Amino acid sequence: MDCKLLRAEDVQELENAIVFAPDAIAGKLCLSEAKNVAGAVFPGVIYDGKTYEDRVVAIELDEFIVYRGKEVLKEKDAKTLLTIVDGWSEEAEKLLEEVYFKLGNRVVYLGGGAGSLKGRMDCLFINGEFFRDDVVFVALPERFDVAVRHGWQPTEHAFVATRTDGRRIIELDWKPAFGAYSEVLHEIGVEISRDNFFDVAKAYPFGMAKVKGEDVVRDPLMVEGNDIICAGRVANNAYLRLMRGDKRSLVEAAKECVEAVGKTDVVFDCISRVLYLEEDFAREAANFRGACGALTIGEVACKRGFLDFYNKTMVVGYAEE
Repeated sequence: MDCKLLRAEDVQELENAIVFAPDAIAGKLCLSEAKNVAGAVFPGVIYDGKTYEDRVVAIELDEFIVYRGKEVLKEKDAKTLLTIVDGWSEEAEKLLEEVYFKLGNRVVYLGGGAGSLKGRMDCLFINGEFFRDDVVFVALPERFDVAVRHGWQPTEHAFVATRTDGRRIIELDWKPAFGAYSEVLHEIGVEISRDNFFDVAKAYPFGMAKVKGEDVVRDPLMVEGNDIICAGRVANNAYLRLMRGDKRSLVEAAKECVEAVGKTDVVFDCISRVLYLEEDFAREAANFRGACGALTIGEVACKRGFLDFYNKTMVVGYAEE
């Protein structure tokens, strides 16, 4: 994979490339002259161990096929699907499941959620056409080794999500979700309100335990009424562990993630980790020297087992062949 860091206006000169663009300069993208170029807009990009909001990452590839949404079900020969989903779209999340049930584990999946923290936008593009509520799949002939880590640890507190609606948690333990969540945080000496919700909740996400591998973390984003809106779907009656982390454990998880695959070509790292780590995120990003990728709204990964849409997590991949 040949990765470059470019100005937005230089994208028009590309041919046969995947492009990750920060939302801050998305309006400057020039795609009219680009040939066989697809990609997405993200809150930021990663290149050689540093993050950028004013440059574009371009991955030039010798061989790949781009599919939009269900078109990928025709794919026969790919060993890896680079998977870029509209991070705010619940419909796209459902499409991921449908694709997985059709293609299963014969391919490796890795990728992340596109979009902006400033609001909904047409964040996906193929050859100059921008769209949303969908998935861009890039079929690659190489099989990637994939690792997932987050560094969050479960506390002794847990909930049952007794009533949910997609990404909305309505009840926890048969109580209004916000009240139940704030009550448990109060027990551990943490005060949360509607006004400071995200500033506090970003340090106390939910964890959905898996039989094997990292918990699927759900990021509580906001409160609407008494409902908690998460960055990813939560099933009815899901068992949710209250998670907690510190900056040291998150940065160490990044190091472990890279060590798990030996070398990293591409990385997708959750934007909520940037917001939580603040200036310490530079230490996490430094683990990704030699790699490129994006700061995402949710992460996608599956090598064996089930395809998951993660939050607050990093996913790295290395082409084995």
